[in-house]
Amino acid sequence: MADQSARRCRIGLVGINPRARRVILPGFSQAPHGEVTAVCSRDRAKAEQVASEIGDARAYDDYQAMLATAPIDAVFLNTPDETHYPLAMAALAAGKDVVCEKPLATTLAEAVAMAGAARETGRLGLVNFTYRSVTPHRHVARLLADGAIGRLLSFDVSFWQSRLLLGWGSPAAALLDVGSHLFDTIEWWAEAAGAGPVVEVCCQEGHADVITVRASDPGAPVWQAMVRLRESALGVLQCSRVTPGHRNAITATWRGDRGSLTLQFETDVATISLARPGVGSPEGDWKIVPPPDDLVVSYAQFPGFHFGRIVDALLGLDDFPTFDEGLRCQRLIAASEASLAEHRWVVVPDVR
Repeated sequence: MADQSARRCRIGLVGINPRARRVILPGFSQAPHGEVTAVCSRDRAKAEQVASEIGDARAYDDYQAMLATAPIDAVFLNTPDETHYPLAMAALAAGKDVVCEKPLATTLAEAVAMAGAARETGRLGLVNFTYRSVTPHRHVARLLADGAIGRLLSFDVSFWQSRLLLGWGSPAAALLDVGSHLFDTIEWWAEAAGAGPVVEVCCQEGHADVITVRASDPGAPVWQAMVRLRESALGVLQCSRVTPGHRNAITATWRGDRGSLTLQFETDVATISLARPGVGSPEGDWKIVPPPDDLVVSYAQFPGFHFGRIVDALLGLDDFPTFDEGLRCQRLIAASEASLAEHRWVVVPDVR
């Protein structure tokens, strides 16, 4: 039998921006089983410059030409949200696997079509949910799966940024962009706890008028949602992109009938604590739980580890969120949008 670990996946990167240079290209260069063999940009000179830096990669300013002639097995779509659907559908039709930045699409109908096309063509579609590879988030998932808090009763998870205070990004993107991260994390952790998925959503939105003089679009949304899981646990989600002092902060508390678990996370620093009745006091004292060695990945090691996992998933050597999981998040976003419009609880649509 052939040695599966010797296989390699050839990637065509579509879209070149500072993040591609800072994170994506270094990550793929460090991935043991992958390499970027083509780059595509509307700016031909930029594509040629990046291709020359990589070495043997081919440069394109025509996406269809790259699909037809480049030596690639998969494409990585580092492009604006509204382009995900047409670019992914073209790649799947051309027999290529696809890795798509989150969110999977801008509408539920597009996400349904993309997930369906991946199934129909037999190609693999993955969604780049970055937090799936982050050490503390993987640690929380393991603790929940190991029954650290018992039966899940309630939870709250918040995502804090200050980007709109600095004039970065679009206010309208809060639910679609940050929400996709939050919803994927909730689904992942809830399933680990044996309590998911989310079946009903009630969402509300506010406006932070204080930042209108700094942001390009007046009135940046700050949103909150209540969610109900299949096993009846209730959760509260919050998101704000106008929170001073935070870059990408996630705070979470998961409460069960045998214990409670908290996460305090900010970009490259995290603390996980666990409290159980009778441990330290009748109510239970909070104790920091360090991550096990097999989950530890440093901030510097992260790009290679994360993109290595994506490559290995394309080769069938690892698991990573697929288009079906991206569709699940899109369903939650659609339910939240309906709740915002109708001011009521909305059942998550069962579409495939």
